[in-house]
Amino acid sequence: MTASWQDLVFTVGQLVFAVALVGMVRAPTPPPLKTSLPYAVIVWAFMVDDIGLHLPLAAVTCGLGAVMWTILAWQGWRNRALRRRLAARMVRHLEDDGVTYRAITPAPEGPIARTPEPPVDHETWQHFLDHTTRY
Repeated sequence: MTASWQDLVFTVGQLVFAVALVGMVRAPTPPPLKTSLPYAVIVWAFMVDDIGLHLPLAAVTCGLGAVMWTILAWQGWRNRALRRRLAARMVRHLEDDGVTYRAITPAPEGPIARTPEPPVDHETWQHFLDHTTRY
């Protein structure tokens, strides 16, 4: 079986994309879920299309890219869930200390009512900041 020139062109292109994605998969902060999930779905569809067009090498390398985009989507979902859990934990921490923080709700006596923020342990706060740099 010999590969067509189209199969080879698509294979090389997909390999270049896969190599480029390795850095994103290994990065501490994944791309947003709303970016990576659609790409994952589209690349899976491209793989099915390559199979239908009898381009086996392109289908295999496209599958590799699809798996990598799926990993990025999972990392984005996990990061989003982590941010939500940590934000809820910070709110519970503030509520446990009896501190109310209203930055948006207008107060009767002024435009913004805000009470001082309580001290939060540095490690938890730094972890929160490190994992919320991308939205």
